[in-house]
Amino acid sequence: HKIPTPSLKLPTVGGKSKGGDNDSSRTNTIPIENPGMELTEGEEELLRCAGLDTYLLVRLARFGFDVTFYPCCFSFVAILPIYHSCVAQDNQTLNGYVNRTINVVPNGDIKMTWIVIFTCLLYVFIMRRLWFEWEVFIQLRHKFLASGDPSFHKSPTYLRTYRNTCMVESVPQELRSDRKLKDVFESLFPGQIERAEMVINTSDLEKVLKKRQKLIGKYDSLSARYMYESWRYDTWQRDGKNVGICTNHVSKPMEPKVRSGGLFSKRVNAFAFYNEKIKEIDIEAG
Repeated sequence: HKIPTPSLKLPTVGGKSKGGDNDSSRTNTIPIENPGMELTEGEEELLRCAGLDTYLLVRLARFGFDVTFYPCCFSFVAILPIYHSCVAQDNQTLNGYVNRTINVVPNGDIKMTWIVIFTCLLYVFIMRRLWFEWEVFIQLRHKFLASGDPSFHKSPTYLRTYRNTCMVESVPQELRSDRKLKDVFESLFPGQIERAEMVINTSDLEKVLKKRQKLIGKYDSLSARYMYESWRYDTWQRDGKNVGICTNHVSKPMEPKVRSGGLFSKRVNAFAFYNEKIKEIDIEAG
């Protein structure tokens, strides 16, 4: 459901919402949802390329610039001269940061009225600017919820699936199947569930499989080396020919051994050890 919002123009950095010399920069605009709510072509392209999150982050940075830079420039012209006049009037020294703050304004001085007015206008400006950003955000958010990311396929079937799909987390173990999950929601919303798909988080399984693959790699490496050493020994025994060494004698290869635990643990047969570890991981993954 769309929330009706008032019609207004989105502000740009240093720009004006109506009239002024910056009206030319507001031409060729693209409406968001409601008439009067619009983005420039550059903003629309940034939104399309960077996505909603990044675009809103850029607007947030622009908002911070607007509510700090422009009031600061105005204060140099309208507020600092008041502080300076109060210092000169009381014949105070001009040294120190305090002599350029509100502390130099005497109690009950009429000049304090201008500072209060400026403060109130500053708050009004910030809140109004923040309201503009909220108007942009809520419209873009509704558009995203209705149509998805700009990279999404725009076919009616895809958009219908996107708009009517929700994600459910923390599904109990006994309900983790497509049929059981659909039956649960069908009992809650009869005739309104088209299908349910159970997507399992496989991050833990991927870690286990990565560990298993690492053990298989070690097993294969030792197996290849042992088979090569055995072949070389058999060739020497059969033909009396040395293969790949300079000595006239080839020792019978021994099956490789590895430590079953820490540095001081017992050395065991590597093939049997890795086979046992792989079987344990298979049971864990199952």
